[in-house]
Amino acid sequence: QTIEPSEYQKDIFRYIIKLTVDSSIVQKHIMVEAVAGSGKTFTIEQATKYIPSNKTFCFLAFNKHIVEEFRSRSPETMRKNIMTLNSAGFQDVLSALEHQKPKKYLNSSEGVDEDNVDLILNVMFKENKYKSFSNEEIDIIKPIVNDLVALFKSTMLKVNERNLIELCKTYNVNTENVEINDLISLCNDVMDFTMTILTNKWDRIDYNDQIWLPLVLNLPSLKFDFVFIDESQDLNIAKFELAKKMC
Repeated sequence: QTIEPSEYQKDIFRYIIKLTVDSSIVQKHIMVEAVAGSGKTFTIEQATKYIPSNKTFCFLAFNKHIVEEFRSRSPETMRKNIMTLNSAGFQDVLSALEHQKPKKYLNSSEGVDEDNVDLILNVMFKENKYKSFSNEEIDIIKPIVNDLVALFKSTMLKVNERNLIELCKTYNVNTENVEINDLISLCNDVMDFTMTILTNKWDRIDYNDQIWLPLVLNLPSLKFDFVFIDESQDLNIAKFELAKKMC
């Protein structure tokens, strides 16, 4: 069944066509605002059909379910360019590791480990710098550091006292009975350690690292003439920066 696009959708398609032929256009980015169920994802799908064969494009979906759904309706030659932002970032990381000794976990079917920060902290609490922490203190501080590291990565903020306090207030992170300086030190050390993934023997990253590492390490990214993003209003700062890098 053929669906007749609305006038709003036709305006979007016309602008896409204009962008493909007029390189002098300054405003190359457009954002579509519409209510739920109005056909935003369908509009993107249809818009990709107006990209000429000499131009490249990718479709960044909100989750794997949408990726699989869109791929099932797309020609085989286009399917590799339909992905999530996490998948795109992970490709950047794996490409950067391509000429190095394979990392067993990263190159396995698992790929990423959501407990990666916990595993790094387990190593750090055995080092002299943090040996004074009791088991009870470690149990209290580990989930806080997990939350803060994720927030620092997603916001691309520098780890310092001012930003840490602001993040705790904004996202209701409870740091009661924990020294701010300890949190700053641990967050910095975890993130610095993660950044050495290209040169150390550690073989794991987490889902936040898929987005964060290509940015902080300035890794070469996949590049496209057109980047379509589904549910762009839900992008955090790091994801938005990675998407811009792909343009």
